[in-house]
Amino acid sequence: MIIPGNRKITPGKVEILEQKLLQELNSGNFSHEDRFYSVREVSERYQVTPPTAYRALTGLIRRGILVGRNGLGVYVNLPGKKDLQLIALPLRLQGNPQVLDFYEALSAVAEKRGIRLLMGNGEHSDTEIAFLQKAIAVSVDGVIRFPCGVGGGESLIREELIRSKLPCVMINDWWRAGSFPTVKVDEVDGLKQMLDAFYAAGHRKIGLVQETFNGVRPDIQSAFWRWHWEHDLPLMRHSVCYCLSGEIPVAAQLTAALSEGITALVFAYGVNIHDIWNRENRPLLGEFSLAALDDIPLMETGLFASYRHNNIKMAEKAFELLENFGGDPAESVRIAGKLIIN
Repeated sequence: MIIPGNRKITPGKVEILEQKLLQELNSGNFSHEDRFYSVREVSERYQVTPPTAYRALTGLIRRGILVGRNGLGVYVNLPGKKDLQLIALPLRLQGNPQVLDFYEALSAVAEKRGIRLLMGNGEHSDTEIAFLQKAIAVSVDGVIRFPCGVGGGESLIREELIRSKLPCVMINDWWRAGSFPTVKVDEVDGLKQMLDAFYAAGHRKIGLVQETFNGVRPDIQSAFWRWHWEHDLPLMRHSVCYCLSGEIPVAAQLTAALSEGITALVFAYGVNIHDIWNRENRPLLGEFSLAALDDIPLMETGLFASYRHNNIKMAEKAFELLENFGGDPAESVRIAGKLIIN
């Protein structure tokens, strides 16, 4: 099994050393259960201090790539492809209708591959942890889940997953890349396609409405700016608006965007169109052509375009990552969708 070794890393000595050790594991010189380098050997081989070597080895042990055995040293943990039989699936259905389509895709792929799904309550951290404990008791082969943000509850769930050593794949983990493998919608691809469609329709001043709940997705915003630079188009003061799900203080921002001549808006989170539309902002929102990076049904808003997620391919990739679990937890797979012009 090959461990991906091209993840983005911060410029720290420990992180850089971890990456070098991953590359060494990728070289094919080590197999599952082989003894790996000691702290002293890593220190001498890579010309680093023993504390740096220790921290890098500990990091790979914590991620499950290496296993430390008291008095015996450090060993490689590269198991072969797993035969998945039972997968735990915490359900998060409230306020997020888009995930229903993905759960249906997961069920369809699981049935096709003969994998059983153990479904349980994942709406809140306490109910999800209780469900995960039940999953451990029945020896599930792994977990596929949507994160619930970056609050303390999400941290508790991730700690429980790490402590229990349950293989886990995250779906659309926009906030905490690196702790588990992730399958994501390729939102940058979707954004570029939407901007191109608006451009083809004659729009030259286009705005982006960012969802700020649990943090802005910086890759979307940087791609938005880059697209404008590549097309030699101006960026207005209110080219990027910000809204918080559940609290939509955007009327003033949208009014300012109109005054700057912005005629089209791309929403990073489609549910916000519903929220704004239903909060007495319908006439204001109706002044713009609208597009959304979600494929939630939004036809009543007169949506110009949406980006339909390839849920089946995302589900297949999630199962594939679980089958080969043991590689780089920072692996992030982006799955392109399809632009729908209404």
